[in-house]
Amino acid sequence: MKSKILEVAGHPSRSEGMAGFVDKLVKEHGSSRQQDQARALEQEIDDIILRKEMDRIPRKLEQLQGLYYEVLFMVPAFWVKPIPAYREGKREND
Repeated sequence: MKSKILEVAGHPSRSEGMAGFVDKLVKEHGSSRQQDQARALEQEIDDIILRKEMDRIPRKLEQLQGLYYEVLFMVPAFWVKPIPAYREGKREND
């Protein structure tokens, strides 16, 4: 995502990090619908920044974060380590 989201005043590190993670994850693992959604969100954020409606940025970042987790949770490798670790921790607490 080469977007103005990286230049958001007041939210630079949060927005830059989120955009980078979402862009990489969606390109590698996202469906065409998710890729379209990422592009649409990028465009919406660019438009919001151009119109200087900064109060709308947090909501768009939440949507971007939601998309990130939606894609991440579909990646089988994500679940490889957490599930066994959870089971081992569960046994220790029993």
